[in-house]
Amino acid sequence: MSAVNRKWVWASVIGLALLLSACGGGGGSAGAPEAKTSQAFTVDPDVKVTITTYNGTIEVRAGASDKVQVDVTKRGGGDTDAQAKADLDNIQLSLAQASGTVKLIATHKGAVPSNSAASFVVSIPAEATLTVSLDNGTVSVNGVKGSVTVTAGNGDITVRGVENGVISAKTTNGNIILDGREVASVTASSVNGGVSFEGSIAESNAANRIDVGNGSANLKLPADTQFGIDALTSNGTLTSDFAFQGDITSKSVKGTIGASPTFGIVIRVKNGDISIKK
Repeated sequence: MSAVNRKWVWASVIGLALLLSACGGGGGSAGAPEAKTSQAFTVDPDVKVTITTYNGTIEVRAGASDKVQVDVTKRGGGDTDAQAKADLDNIQLSLAQASGTVKLIATHKGAVPSNSAASFVVSIPAEATLTVSLDNGTVSVNGVKGSVTVTAGNGDITVRGVENGVISAKTTNGNIILDGREVASVTASSVNGGVSFEGSIAESNAANRIDVGNGSANLKLPADTQFGIDALTSNGTLTSDFAFQGDITSKSVKGTIGASPTFGIVIRVKNGDISIKK
């Protein structure tokens, strides 16, 4: 390549780079505007924690036994960058502690534009009692041994590591994945999405129940578990690793396993399969 041609190529490359730079690099906006807030609370190990947001993700994990640490990211939404920046002021936070309870709340003033959200990352004592609610977004809870209650309008729910506490999870559109050891009771429901529980359930008369509209229900228990079950799928099949005594069909089972059942569970599925595994 001649010196003249090389100069022309480099000039073209530099000119293109300057043009892309002026236009934002050809990749569009750098992203929605964000604002971050952090706060810590000194608490007792058995503190009650509630987290509420309108849109966003909620991640909760077990942390120090004497502290609740919360990090919130507000993300503005709107059709333009100016609208998105202005929307940050519409996202209202209330992070407060009173009478053994920490309440973490995000609300939105006025109509909620697309992509507007307030997301939480929170660490709490493992023995805490946790209640979470949100309209749209995913929830993930890891290592919290106390009771956990999660209600979501639209989004997946994952709760892992509960010990001896109650698990309650409900979503309209999303999958639910739960696991725990000797949980006091488990209730879960999804209108559109599957529900899975893996672990052990303590001896009790608690009303353990799984409800699914469209999706599968999966239950996995230790091989030596003795329990009673009432499971039915309207449109699907039921499979089991346990040899129950009772009324059994390809779609249902109502019976027991073992001479001394320690708990009972009800499973109802409209459209989907039921799997019961060891």
